[in-house]
Amino acid sequence: MDRVSIDSGRIFAELKELPTITDAEPSLTGTAVTRVVFAPRDLEARAWLRRLAEEAGFSVRVDPVGNTFVRLEGAEPALAAVAIGSHIDAIPHAGMYDGTVGVLGGLEALRSIQCSDLKPRRLIELILFTSEEPTRFGVGCLGSRMLSGTLTPVDAAALKDPDGASLEEVRTAAGFSGLPMHITPLLSFTLSRVHCSNAPTSRSALSLRSPLLRVTASRSRAWGPTRARSSCPTVATPFAPQPS
Repeated sequence: MDRVSIDSGRIFAELKELPTITDAEPSLTGTAVTRVVFAPRDLEARAWLRRLAEEAGFSVRVDPVGNTFVRLEGAEPALAAVAIGSHIDAIPHAGMYDGTVGVLGGLEALRSIQCSDLKPRRLIELILFTSEEPTRFGVGCLGSRMLSGTLTPVDAAALKDPDGASLEEVRTAAGFSGLPMHITPLLSFTLSRVHCSNAPTSRSALSLRSPLLRVTASRSRAWGPTRARSSCPTVATPFAPQPS
């Protein structure tokens, strides 16, 4: 089997570049990131990610609420996909790695497999989930809730931001179309999510139609052993607090 090689320099460079797309003021104490969903910086970051994917030769599709799918084709297209992903929207003054590790790490995994000339049996999709954070519409994990069917198009259409603009108005103005707002359920063989969070809990609304969301490694150096919460069955493997 050909060796799959990760380009660590490339992924670290991208993890440093993405936080520069932010509405947060520069800080001497670190890189703070603000990217509210469908705001200009969020759209700029989405375009940047899409460009990386397309330059690598992957097909990209976007659903009506902006969930974005980057696809590496498999040898047996009839099989359910292996999905990986996270988010890049950010609450005000978020950490630079919140969500982005899972997205850019997933992209690097796809590029590494592609460059190895290996052909996976199942297609692999990197998913950028829309609006993991509740900053704008008061509902966290909006995109994944709609993919899993736990948030219906009718309920989603009733969401409004603090300025009174509806999700329908905001997404349409941002260039995401599809009427009525119809989201195809995510039917995956398995979903893997690598996530670096700002909070003492790792949260997800991925009650997907796939076997089990499993947190296999969960650790926080600031908060100690972390808890895993989900609207689907979850198994967590906590680690002891680390000194660094």
